[in-house]
Amino acid sequence: MAGNGSDKPDLGSAEDEYTGWSGNETHPNAPQGGGGPGRTKTPKPLGSTPDPKKPVAPNSPAGRKNFVGGQLQYASKLPAKLVKFTEPIGEFGVDELNDMLYTVFGEESAQVSGSLNPEAEAIVSTILNRKTLIDNARKDYNNLQTQNVLENAKKTRGAAQQTLEDLTSHPSKYQEELGADKYKSAVDTAKNLYDQAMFNLGDAQNKMIAANSAKVRAEAYLAPQERRQPDFSLSNLVKAPGQYLGYQKGLGDFQSYSTMNPKDQERHFKRWETAKDAIQRLATNPGKRKNYIEFRSNKNGSRTLKITEIRIGGNDFW
Repeated sequence: MAGNGSDKPDLGSAEDEYTGWSGNETHPNAPQGGGGPGRTKTPKPLGSTPDPKKPVAPNSPAGRKNFVGGQLQYASKLPAKLVKFTEPIGEFGVDELNDMLYTVFGEESAQVSGSLNPEAEAIVSTILNRKTLIDNARKDYNNLQTQNVLENAKKTRGAAQQTLEDLTSHPSKYQEELGADKYKSAVDTAKNLYDQAMFNLGDAQNKMIAANSAKVRAEAYLAPQERRQPDFSLSNLVKAPGQYLGYQKGLGDFQSYSTMNPKDQERHFKRWETAKDAIQRLATNPGKRKNYIEFRSNKNGSRTLKITEIRIGGNDFW
């Protein structure tokens, strides 16, 4: 160490390995940092120091009213009308997406709060989960029918029964042909096969009954006249009687938006965009959907919340 009172080694000349590209003294193993020897801009959000000659676009993130990083933002100038979906998302068509949008818009809380986004996600999840539930229940039932599980079990049982009855109905004949011991063994084998065939038939019947019951329970989310239709859409789910009351309300608020006062327009615009954003995120990502099938209005908190339910905004989910 040099005797200069410093803990640093003697740096020597500018050609020394301890001299960085900027002329500053630094250890050779230390990262140089900075923007390099050329000219650089100070890292900061675009528009954080607005130039009056170059105003920030009013609808850009930096130009939006009450900008908060990481949160869904809204334009400082409210649109003249609410914008619906115009393109399909994954397997879902435009019309059914918009019907779901009306429904979520009508079901979520009327007032904007911190729970609005998770509430919208929960409502969207119930709709998409119901469709998945019906699709899977129909698939399971149809697979059993296609595989002829019940019919094959009946045929096997019939053949086993016929063999057993034939052996036991003509004992003298088969004892003479087979001998007493072999005849007894043949009857025992026939009985075992018949018992197994009966068990398999009962199992097949139980599977068909369970699959059919699951399908009926799932299809209860559809209108009665649509339960026997091979195909259905999100529109059928949200318009089914007694299921989502929000469809008509949401459609009405959408249609009357242009006649609302500015305060109500701002509130409904935020609710609309929150519902739309939730649909866009969950429609193609089943892993992000919440595990809810049912929900009810909590009647401003007066409804008794069960242990299996969760309260989000103005609704209780399970």
